[in-house]
Amino acid sequence: MGRFGIDVDSLCSYTTEKQVVVRHKWAGLLYYSCIFVVVLYIVIVQVVYNRGYLAFQALSGTVRATYMPPSEYAPLSSLKYCNQSAAANRSIVPLLPCVSWDASLTTQTSASGLLVGTRITRKLQRRNASCYELDYGCSPWYETGGDTVSAYVGGVEDGTILVQHSVSSQSVAAILPGQGESLDSFGEREAATLSG
Repeated sequence: MGRFGIDVDSLCSYTTEKQVVVRHKWAGLLYYSCIFVVVLYIVIVQVVYNRGYLAFQALSGTVRATYMPPSEYAPLSSLKYCNQSAAANRSIVPLLPCVSWDASLTTQTSASGLLVGTRITRKLQRRNASCYELDYGCSPWYETGGDTVSAYVGGVEDGTILVQHSVSSQSVAAILPGQGESLDSFGEREAATLSG
Protein backbone atom coordinates (compact mmCIF):
# COMPACT_ATOMS: atom_id res chain seq x y z
CA MET A 1 0.00 0.00 0.00
CA GLY A 2 1.17 3.48 -0.85
CA ARG A 3 0.86 6.65 1.10
CA PHE A 4 -2.63 7.54 -0.05
CA GLY A 5 -4.15 4.06 0.16
CA ILE A 6 -3.33 3.17 -3.48
CA ASP A 7 -1.60 -0.09 -4.29
CA VAL A 8 1.18 0.95 -6.70
CA ASP A 9 1.80 -2.66 -7.76
CA SER A 10 -1.84 -3.02 -8.92
CA LEU A 11 -1.76 0.34 -10.63
CA CYS A 12 1.36 -0.52 -12.67
CA SER A 13 0.46 -4.15 -13.40
CA TYR A 14 0.19 -5.57 -16.95
CA THR A 15 -0.79 -8.92 -18.53
CA THR A 16 1.34 -11.18 -20.66
CA GLU A 17 0.91 -14.52 -22.36
CA LYS A 18 2.42 -17.71 -21.19
CA GLN A 19 3.90 -19.85 -23.92
CA VAL A 20 4.01 -23.59 -23.66
CA VAL A 21 6.10 -25.82 -25.91
CA VAL A 22 4.41 -29.18 -26.53
CA ARG A 23 7.02 -31.79 -27.34
CA HIS A 24 4.88 -34.67 -28.55
CA LYS A 25 5.28 -36.11 -32.05
CA TRP A 26 1.59 -37.04 -32.59
CA ALA A 27 0.23 -33.74 -31.27
CA GLY A 28 2.79 -31.82 -33.38
CA LEU A 29 2.00 -33.90 -36.47
CA LEU A 30 -1.75 -33.24 -35.99
CA TYR A 31 -1.12 -29.50 -35.45
CA TYR A 32 1.03 -29.02 -38.56
CA SER A 33 -1.23 -31.29 -40.67
CA CYS A 34 -4.22 -29.07 -39.81
CA ILE A 35 -2.24 -25.92 -40.74
CA PHE A 36 -1.16 -27.57 -44.02
CA VAL A 37 -4.76 -28.58 -44.90
CA VAL A 38 -6.07 -25.07 -44.15
CA VAL A 39 -3.35 -23.43 -46.30
CA LEU A 40 -3.92 -25.99 -49.07
CA TYR A 41 -7.69 -25.31 -48.97
CA ILE A 42 -7.16 -21.53 -49.20
CA VAL A 43 -4.67 -21.75 -52.06
CA ILE A 44 -6.25 -24.50 -54.19
CA VAL A 45 -9.99 -24.12 -53.56
CA GLN A 46 -10.47 -20.44 -52.74
CA VAL A 47 -7.75 -18.82 -54.85
CA VAL A 48 -7.25 -21.16 -57.83
CA TYR A 49 -10.58 -22.98 -58.28
CA ASN A 50 -12.99 -20.23 -57.16
CA ARG A 51 -10.74 -17.47 -58.58
CA GLY A 52 -10.77 -15.61 -55.30
CA TYR A 53 -8.15 -13.17 -56.57
CA LEU A 54 -10.68 -11.71 -59.07
CA ALA A 55 -13.53 -9.29 -58.36
CA PHE A 56 -16.46 -10.21 -60.60
CA GLN A 57 -18.89 -7.47 -61.62
CA ALA A 58 -22.05 -7.68 -63.67
CA LEU A 59 -21.60 -5.79 -66.93
CA SER A 60 -24.13 -4.39 -69.33
CA GLY A 61 -23.25 -3.23 -72.79
CA THR A 62 -24.60 -1.28 -75.70
CA VAL A 63 -23.66 -1.50 -79.35
CA ARG A 64 -24.42 1.19 -81.90
CA ALA A 65 -23.89 0.88 -85.64
CA THR A 66 -24.10 3.78 -88.08
CA TYR A 67 -23.54 4.11 -91.80
CA MET A 68 -21.27 6.83 -93.15
CA PRO A 69 -21.64 7.38 -96.92
CA PRO A 70 -18.54 7.82 -99.07
CA SER A 71 -17.18 11.35 -99.25
CA GLU A 72 -17.16 11.15 -103.06
CA TYR A 73 -19.46 9.01 -105.14
CA ALA A 74 -17.93 6.63 -107.65
CA PRO A 75 -18.39 7.66 -111.28
CA LEU A 76 -21.60 6.30 -112.76
CA SER A 77 -19.64 4.59 -115.53
CA SER A 78 -17.95 2.28 -112.96
CA LEU A 79 -21.20 1.00 -111.41
CA LYS A 80 -21.98 -2.22 -113.30
CA TYR A 81 -25.44 -2.61 -111.78
CA CYS A 82 -26.82 0.73 -113.08
CA ASN A 83 -28.64 0.83 -116.40
CA GLN A 84 -27.17 4.33 -117.05
CA SER A 85 -23.62 2.89 -117.00
CA ALA A 86 -21.73 2.06 -120.18
CA ALA A 87 -20.15 -0.88 -118.31
CA ALA A 88 -23.55 -2.21 -117.17
CA ASN A 89 -23.67 -5.95 -116.62
CA ARG A 90 -26.69 -7.03 -118.64
CA SER A 91 -26.92 -10.34 -116.74
CA ILE A 92 -28.16 -8.51 -113.61
CA VAL A 93 -31.92 -8.81 -113.52
CA PRO A 94 -33.54 -6.37 -113.10
CA LEU A 95 -31.14 -3.73 -114.34
CA LEU A 96 -32.36 -0.50 -112.72
CA PRO A 97 -31.33 3.15 -112.71
CA CYS A 98 -29.09 4.37 -109.89
CA VAL A 99 -29.82 7.26 -107.55
CA SER A 100 -27.64 9.04 -105.00
CA TRP A 101 -29.96 9.58 -102.08
CA ASP A 102 -28.90 10.97 -98.74
CA ALA A 103 -27.90 8.28 -96.22
CA SER A 104 -30.58 9.50 -93.78
CA LEU A 105 -33.21 8.38 -96.33
CA THR A 106 -31.71 4.95 -97.02
CA THR A 107 -30.51 3.78 -93.60
CA GLN A 108 -32.41 2.84 -90.46
CA THR A 109 -30.99 1.99 -87.06
CA SER A 110 -32.84 0.07 -84.39
CA ALA A 111 -32.05 -1.65 -81.12
CA SER A 112 -31.36 -4.90 -82.95
CA GLY A 113 -29.34 -3.72 -85.93
CA LEU A 114 -28.63 -1.47 -88.88
CA LEU A 115 -30.40 -1.53 -92.23
CA VAL A 116 -28.54 -0.03 -95.18
CA GLY A 117 -30.81 0.23 -98.20
CA THR A 118 -29.31 -0.79 -101.54
CA ARG A 119 -32.52 -0.85 -103.58
CA ILE A 120 -35.43 1.53 -103.29
CA THR A 121 -38.98 0.97 -104.43
CA ARG A 122 -41.38 3.86 -104.10
CA LYS A 123 -45.11 3.24 -104.38
CA LEU A 124 -47.47 6.15 -104.40
CA GLN A 125 -50.88 5.55 -102.87
CA ARG A 126 -54.05 7.45 -103.56
CA ARG A 127 -56.96 8.09 -101.24
CA ASN A 128 -60.04 6.01 -101.92
CA ALA A 129 -62.77 8.67 -102.14
CA SER A 130 -65.54 6.09 -101.70
CA CYS A 131 -64.30 5.16 -98.19
CA TYR A 132 -65.13 7.32 -95.25
CA GLU A 133 -62.77 7.63 -92.29
CA LEU A 134 -64.74 5.31 -89.99
CA ASP A 135 -65.90 2.72 -92.57
CA TYR A 136 -65.11 -0.84 -91.53
CA GLY A 137 -63.72 -3.19 -94.19
CA CYS A 138 -63.10 -0.48 -96.74
CA SER A 139 -59.47 0.08 -97.79
CA PRO A 140 -58.88 3.84 -97.57
CA TRP A 141 -55.76 3.72 -99.81
CA TYR A 142 -55.06 2.08 -103.17
CA GLU A 143 -52.03 1.78 -105.44
CA THR A 144 -51.96 2.37 -109.14
CA GLY A 145 -49.52 0.36 -111.23
CA GLY A 146 -47.92 3.38 -112.91
CA ASP A 147 -46.97 5.00 -109.57
CA THR A 148 -44.20 2.51 -108.71
CA VAL A 149 -40.55 3.49 -109.21
CA SER A 150 -37.53 1.25 -108.40
CA ALA A 151 -33.83 2.15 -108.34
CA TYR A 152 -30.51 1.06 -106.85
CA VAL A 153 -28.61 3.30 -104.42
CA GLY A 154 -25.39 3.91 -106.30
CA GLY A 155 -22.02 3.60 -104.55
CA VAL A 156 -23.46 2.35 -101.26
CA GLU A 157 -20.77 -0.35 -101.16
CA ASP A 158 -18.09 2.34 -100.79
CA GLY A 159 -19.53 3.62 -97.49
CA THR A 160 -18.31 2.79 -94.00
CA ILE A 161 -20.21 1.03 -91.24
CA LEU A 162 -19.12 2.32 -87.84
CA VAL A 163 -19.59 -0.06 -84.91
CA GLN A 164 -19.28 1.52 -81.48
CA HIS A 165 -19.76 -0.06 -78.07
CA SER A 166 -20.14 0.95 -74.46
CA VAL A 167 -19.73 -1.22 -71.34
CA SER A 168 -20.93 -0.22 -67.90
CA SER A 169 -20.63 -1.65 -64.41
CA GLN A 170 -21.51 -0.57 -60.91
CA SER A 171 -17.86 -0.42 -59.86
CA VAL A 172 -16.29 1.38 -62.84
CA ALA A 173 -16.48 4.66 -60.91
CA ALA A 174 -14.15 3.15 -58.31
CA ILE A 175 -11.73 1.89 -61.00
CA LEU A 176 -11.64 5.05 -63.15
CA PRO A 177 -12.40 8.13 -61.08
CA GLY A 178 -14.15 10.85 -63.02
CA GLN A 179 -15.45 8.42 -65.66
CA GLY A 180 -18.93 8.00 -64.18
CA GLU A 181 -20.26 4.50 -64.52
CA SER A 182 -19.43 3.66 -68.12
CA LEU A 183 -16.54 2.96 -70.44
CA ASP A 184 -17.64 4.69 -73.63
CA SER A 185 -16.39 4.45 -77.19
CA PHE A 186 -19.12 6.64 -78.70
CA GLY A 187 -16.67 9.53 -79.09
CA GLU A 188 -14.89 10.49 -82.30
CA ARG A 189 -12.76 7.67 -83.70
CA GLU A 190 -10.76 7.16 -86.87
CA ALA A 191 -12.33 4.72 -89.31
CA ALA A 192 -10.68 1.29 -89.34
CA THR A 193 -9.91 -0.52 -92.57
CA LEU A 194 -10.58 -4.25 -92.70
CA SER A 195 -8.67 -6.34 -95.17
CA GLY A 196 -8.40 -9.99 -95.93
